Amino acid sequence: MSWLLPRLVGLRRAQEIILTNCRVSAADAAAMGLITRVVAPENLMDEGLALAHALANGPLGAIGGARALLAQGFGNDLATQFDLEATRIAEAGTTAGEFRGQGVPSTPSPELPAPGTPPQLS
Repeated sequence: MSWLLPRLVGLRRAQEIILTNCRVSAADAAAMGLITRVVAPENLMDEGLALAHALANGPLGAIGGARALLAQGFGNDLATQFDLEATRIAEAGTTAGEFRGQGVPSTPSPELPAPGTPPQLS
């Protein structure tokens, strides 16, 4: 807790929580960034399953890459982290297979005009 909590909420807030042994309400935990949202107990399973489904059906390579970059960020300086992000973006744009189709669509969306098409005035 002494390693992670200050990184999540800052040193002063971590000191207050640990040294006073205070209880942190769900609302306060959300406000501090300890949790991402508060869910009513009766909705917990549905919300959890919906999130798990969204993640499992999302771009797994991109999600994994983002998680790795976030984890590495604490140990890197800004320049190193920018280099890692640039490398990851380049890999995602040029690697066939795992990353293909997880970024900008290769075919125009039917809702959007093709590039270079003048706007339609109604």
